[in-house]
Amino acid sequence: MAEWIYRATPRRADWEATVDCLTDYNFLCRTAYTEPNKKTGINQLVAHVREVKSGDVIHMAFSSDGEYEPLGSFEILDTDHPDQGGPIHHAEHGRLSLFRVSERCPLGQMLAGTTFKRDPKLGTFTGWHVREVEGPEIGFIPEMFPGNNALHRFTPGQAAPPSEIGARPATVADGTSGRSPPTAGASITLPKTGRFIGVDWSGAAQAGQKVWAAAVHCSERNPPKLEFVRRPFVGFDAAGVATRFANWLASEPFVAAGLDFCFGVSRSHLVKGLPRTGPADLGRWIAENYPTPQNFKAALGREDKRVTDRKCGSPFAPTNLRMFRQAYWGLRALAKSKLPILPWGAPLAEGVVVEILPAHIVKALCPNCRYKGTSSQANLERQRLLAAIIAAVGITISADNEQTLLNDSEGDALDAVLAAMAAAAAKESGFAGVAADSATSGEGWIYSVGQ
Repeated sequence: MAEWIYRATPRRADWEATVDCLTDYNFLCRTAYTEPNKKTGINQLVAHVREVKSGDVIHMAFSSDGEYEPLGSFEILDTDHPDQGGPIHHAEHGRLSLFRVSERCPLGQMLAGTTFKRDPKLGTFTGWHVREVEGPEIGFIPEMFPGNNALHRFTPGQAAPPSEIGARPATVADGTSGRSPPTAGASITLPKTGRFIGVDWSGAAQAGQKVWAAAVHCSERNPPKLEFVRRPFVGFDAAGVATRFANWLASEPFVAAGLDFCFGVSRSHLVKGLPRTGPADLGRWIAENYPTPQNFKAALGREDKRVTDRKCGSPFAPTNLRMFRQAYWGLRALAKSKLPILPWGAPLAEGVVVEILPAHIVKALCPNCRYKGTSSQANLERQRLLAAIIAAVGITISADNEQTLLNDSEGDALDAVLAAMAAAAAKESGFAGVAADSATSGEGWIYSVGQ
């Protein structure tokens, strides 16, 4: 397996189209050929494209105005893409790992509405079928991309450490070291009684299709039970979900609810008037000052991780290009909430809301589990993760709910269950292990297992 770094820029398409391709279509757009040479009229293969093979990993960054923001790490798949129009063959180098996109399929229609360019020789959109994987935290710098080439080989250790380009180190006020998940496969202790809610959030345009909720009920007499896992906001866009969320959450009885979005932003964002008193106040301030997620992102500027992001190994900061819409609509959703939100509120006996990160629990229960995707391997990985969840807490899951969890190729249904488990485990620990200044800084805290 080879590793590559790839620089996307607004010259090809804006960051929204780039992110949508990666997250919604598992697609990295890349032409195979250059424009024809002015003297010879020959289209050459784009530099390094023929060297990229199935199984290689590409670490993505988006470059704009001299700033680089990571978009994640993506493995090149050798399986057919649902919207594939055919493979690409080169007379000398054989079949490439790129493929042609069918013009009539959803991906082709989406690309036609962007500024992405069709391949100048083939006349179609081309690119790689990818899936997101866990990758290193890379401090992208211009020197990593010599010349005009967007694609270069990557050698671990060649990049500047993130701490040298403005990211914060993983330390907290009390001097404790970064938190690691508990030993893989370890059991997780849940409360003896209580009902716990988990929500896997989305800031996508059609967020109602992607927001999942789960409820786990703990009882002294019986094993924990998954009451439901479902999408409660189908048919609503991101604004519609945010408008309805507070009332929905208030209607669900629970001891603790774990929500998968950022409750605060980095203390480094010094925007005038930005409140540090919790997500409800921050959400109201955002609604009054920034009518769109793009306005919010522009005002806060480049991404910077919070202390809790680094301690939990969160791949992205709240203002990252991949995350800011999710954070924006999540904070807007909590603007109307009157429930106690930790760490700003008091840890009451019931009805508290906490931020969680499903990926942190996955590392604990099922390391290197790549459960998101439509491939048969991804389906096996969902089965493996579900088995690990059952082994960890002894949870009872009905046949219908089990099929829902396994059939959701995006893994969001499983993430909702993990969110409920994280909220329950945090309650059992007494919501311990929180940095002393997590509330006063406005950053908040990610609650999880093993605290």
